[in-house]
Amino acid sequence: MQLGEIVFGLLVSAITIAMQAVLTLALVRALQRRALHRVKEHSLPTLLAVMCGAGAALTLGHFLQAMVWAVLYIMVGAAPAHNAFYLALQNFTTLGYGDMVPSPEWRLLGPITAANGVLMFGWSTALLYAVLNRAVQALRLF
Repeated sequence: MQLGEIVFGLLVSAITIAMQAVLTLALVRALQRRALHRVKEHSLPTLLAVMCGAGAALTLGHFLQAMVWAVLYIMVGAAPAHNAFYLALQNFTTLGYGDMVPSPEWRLLGPITAANGVLMFGWSTALLYAVLNRAVQALRLF
């Protein structure tokens, strides 16, 4: 087991967790500000707009998190620069085509990236559910 892989993996995981926390707070604050401006029309289009906006912001956040992993892959020589983002996204999403793997001395970064991605997607799923639940209540749709 390579201690360097674990240390770098934990460091990047901490960075992506911080990114997710900042994005979560920004979304919650934006939605709270929006709720202060009472929605006059309690409608499905309003719900769709809220959910699409939150989903798009979270998706962008995940792309940025995968970019952080790609930068690490490049810095340590785990993947060439032209393929680093692709490999990071494969690992982060746990897609794992297998057509590309990190260099042998950094192969532990793949599963660490995947574990971090699972955590980030789970967090986003929980947040989207909370947003949906809150929006449905605020809009009195059901």
